[in-house]
Amino acid sequence: MSAGWAVLFSTAILSSMTAGGFVFFIMRRYLQRNEKMSQAAREALAQELKALAKALHQSLERLRATERRVRELMERQNRLEMMAPSTERFKHGIALVQRGASAEEL
Repeated sequence: MSAGWAVLFSTAILSSMTAGGFVFFIMRRYLQRNEKMSQAAREALAQELKALAKALHQSLERLRATERRVRELMERQNRLEMMAPSTERFKHGIALVQRGASAEEL
């Protein structure tokens, strides 16, 4: 009977090793598939990040150009305001004319 137990024990060990090998093969294949999917996802994310970075760069350039244009317009407006005659002088002149002031007084 000891030979029977040895055969039974050997068969059980061989079956366990076969099942373990099968499970190992399945798990390895599963992990490889997941790794490929993860790599594809990382590459897709990298492409999206590049596109976002490019869009951000373009937006910043447009913002800088707009800021320059606003600054130029503000400077131009300031120059025009400095060149324009004072409204107070016009009001004073109108008041003088309404009171009948002569050309010399104006």
